[in-house]
Amino acid sequence: MDKLRINSFGRLAAHEVAAARGFYAAENLEVEHTATTASKVQMGELKSGVWDFVHTHPDNVFWWNEDNGADLLIVMSLPAEPNLVFVVGPEIKTYEDVRGKTIAADAAESGFVTPLRVMLQEHGLTEEGRDYRFEEIGADRVSALRAGRFIGSMLNTGAERALADQGFHVLDSITRLYTSYANIATARRPWVLEHRDLVVRYLRAHLRALLWLDDPANSGEAAQYPYRPGPNRLAAPPPFEWEGLRQMLQTRQEAGWLRGAVDPQRFADESYYQQAVTTLKR
Repeated sequence: MDKLRINSFGRLAAHEVAAARGFYAAENLEVEHTATTASKVQMGELKSGVWDFVHTHPDNVFWWNEDNGADLLIVMSLPAEPNLVFVVGPEIKTYEDVRGKTIAADAAESGFVTPLRVMLQEHGLTEEGRDYRFEEIGADRVSALRAGRFIGSMLNTGAERALADQGFHVLDSITRLYTSYANIATARRPWVLEHRDLVVRYLRAHLRALLWLDDPANSGEAAQYPYRPGPNRLAAPPPFEWEGLRQMLQTRQEAGWLRGAVDPQRFADESYYQQAVTTLKR
């Protein structure tokens, strides 16, 4: 049995289902999952070979490949909802109230902060260090906001509910910036090129798990997992989400942090995903 090590933020529902339902076993895989607490730790460990696959924000891949000497390849890109919100304290009523303040971030150069930079620029906050500051504190930003350490942070939609009793509220959402968005899995390009069969088997098990989670017939049992189907449940594997990656690269360019062309093929290869899809029923 081949062993894989994967990493994500928090629990990964598809992994738990693939393990529990035998989808990994059917692919002769034993998969160990670890949750990270910070994207810089996650991506640095991926670059150094600690993890075989990482589920992360695509923008992290863009930054690590362009500015940190990594050679990562996105092998799965699925359509997703742009579900990030800028949550701020009760004293913040407008973007102008953010001026000169410190915002809690996972990483200051990539991930959730990239669309936030664009939104800040739209409202006249154009220079980091003068108009606003980021402080990197990793994943547990809700606790830091509750403790009063920062005026706000980018969070997943719904996380603001844990702060509502203290007057925190949503100032803005990234929804208006995107018509397409993506969730991804990535790995080191040299490792991928050497382990094509292993990559395809992992993706196949992951897809089977996602389809099981989205099947209405499994809704009762699926409720135990940290997953909520979107408005369009998957009845079959969707096409590789190139447009979402392109729009996320465009956002990075608008933020002033993209070094090369707005071309997702610099960072992704759909052939592994397509092979997994075409062999899914075998």
